[in-house]
Amino acid sequence: MLLQRTPVVVPGTAEHYGKTVFAARCLPSSRRRAAGQRVPILRTAASDEQTASLSSCPFADVVRGKHYNALTGVLPADIEDLHGPGWRVLPSGNVGSLPEPGGYFCWNPLLGEFSEFEKSGAGPFLLKRWKDFGPVFTWQLGQQKVVAVLEHEAIRSLLQQGDSKIMTGWNPESLYAMLGEATRANLENPTNRMMSRKLMAPGFSREAMRQYLRKLEKIISTQLDIWSSSDHPVDMSTDGKALSFEFSTELLVDFAIPPDQKDDLKCKFNRLFQGMFSAPINLPGTTFSKGLRAKAELQEDIIQVIKQGRRSTDDSGTVTSVFQYNLEARRQTQTTDGVLTDAQMAQAGIGLIIAGNDTSGLGVSALMSILPLFPGVMEKLRLEQKELVAKYGPELTQTVLDNMAYGEAVVKEVLRVAPPSDQVMRRTLVDMEIGGKFIPKGSVLYLSFFMGQVLSDPKLHKDLSSEALQHVSPEQLLLNTPNIKREFHPERWLAGGATESSSAGSSDQQQFAKPTGLLTFNTGPHICLGMGLFYSEAKVLLALLARGYQMELQNPEELGFQATFVTQLSSQPMVRFSKLPAAAPATTEKVAAR
Repeated sequence: MLLQRTPVVVPGTAEHYGKTVFAARCLPSSRRRAAGQRVPILRTAASDEQTASLSSCPFADVVRGKHYNALTGVLPADIEDLHGPGWRVLPSGNVGSLPEPGGYFCWNPLLGEFSEFEKSGAGPFLLKRWKDFGPVFTWQLGQQKVVAVLEHEAIRSLLQQGDSKIMTGWNPESLYAMLGEATRANLENPTNRMMSRKLMAPGFSREAMRQYLRKLEKIISTQLDIWSSSDHPVDMSTDGKALSFEFSTELLVDFAIPPDQKDDLKCKFNRLFQGMFSAPINLPGTTFSKGLRAKAELQEDIIQVIKQGRRSTDDSGTVTSVFQYNLEARRQTQTTDGVLTDAQMAQAGIGLIIAGNDTSGLGVSALMSILPLFPGVMEKLRLEQKELVAKYGPELTQTVLDNMAYGEAVVKEVLRVAPPSDQVMRRTLVDMEIGGKFIPKGSVLYLSFFMGQVLSDPKLHKDLSSEALQHVSPEQLLLNTPNIKREFHPERWLAGGATESSSAGSSDQQQFAKPTGLLTFNTGPHICLGMGLFYSEAKVLLALLARGYQMELQNPEELGFQATFVTQLSSQPMVRFSKLPAAAPATTEKVAAR
């Protein structure tokens, strides 16, 4: 069947950025109308069976038309009544004359308030405006005015109930300049995103995690042996990302990258990653221009790697990388004949490696930098591993990972205090009220995971009145050694309101409230597919560390992170690794607070 391409304009998609998007008319007109298929996706003719299979997908309502129709402006009844803590849909517009959110006047038409945001960090920047304007306010991100939402419950509820219904994805242009227009289509088009997630999900399934486990253990063991045999301490700001690069290339794409090319590729990927979150100024020497140059070079590099061959299956023919699932998703959402060009395949590989380095690289670097500050935490990890070895044997299996309650609590607490992803952005498709403010249709929302996890979680901070907020200083939100030592308590994640000693050698106990939950992987229908993979990576790393290695941070007082769009190390934590004695002293003490 021939495909007819018809331009479709939908707020929040590529048309808003001067691009033309197409919808494939590959079904009879009566079925297209019944399905509400006026969406910007290039689709191939699909069988009835494939279409029916969408019923099990959380985004199936989008395909069936049970969402906001941007072309007619008609809201279904369930959308009209949609609401949550601190927000609601306004089907009739601003009939109550709600005030619009306030914000500072910005003098810089090109950069907006980005320079201050980048210099001061997300915490102090957002706290200053919260004190002056409340938890919902505007600020200027480059040439785009965004509406910041800082309250944990509102953020969680908006993402769980409203994503792909009353909001669609939005990202700064610098990100799309680095990752390409195909990324825009996948992130901002609900139907494309639904199809891609459905096709890629098997690569992140529990069974896939089992397949990755042996390879994951080998990668980490090799790296720990290298670090422990070094005569010098390891710089976690670079070596943490190096480990995540191995995760990405070995697990996600399974590329056979020659050893002599790895260091060069790591540098290029780092420049590309920094360019994603930079001001889009394409002048020589800027972070943005360096990122664009790295993108062009990586495109050629990865094409050559692909031509040299991939190890995409194991001996039984089972797919062992996410890359093949990603290619299939792109074939179905970005082509009419199922054939991808070399450039499209290279872009898919680059996107996966960047995605892996984003969460894994930043999360692993934070974990390995924070953990040496807390020798008591490491001791509890060792005790937990001894119990697990006694119960399940020495092999690291999925069952062992599933029963690492304290290890998981450590990972969660690192993600809470230093979230790899600090925010998510959305464009509203309807008029809304958020925090008592009128948010017009087409507004860009900046939903702050950092503030939601660190300051506005109601289970951790029960009094966030205007008066109480005035006593919170910007210095309290800096990610440095004193604040991390004050905030970091893995016991808070354990069941039953766990406690720990208030100081070394003290019998006094402190109670730590359990957080509402993490936001850093998103929540609701668009929760990160790679969340399970990151937890597997982090748990295997902790298990191997606890069983065989010691860590010592050489410069503990210098530890610092900078939180903007992502949380990155702003210091160079120097960690010395050494192997434990062959027969470490045994103990019968149980892990605290289990």
